[in-house]
Amino acid sequence: MRNIFRRFLADEVGSTSLEYAVLASLLSITIIVATTSIGTNLKSLYFEKIVAGFN
Repeated sequence: MRNIFRRFLADEVGSTSLEYAVLASLLSITIIVATTSIGTNLKSLYFEKIVAGFN
């Protein structure tokens, strides 16, 4: 049983793919937050002025 547990802890086959998955998820969250923030700023900067011009 100890030998199986040692082999499990020493096995690093899937660690690289797991690291890439974590990195990709953090990058996608960062992109979503940034585009949401930019969209909100553009909305308040341009589109609200355009709508106010039609009133």
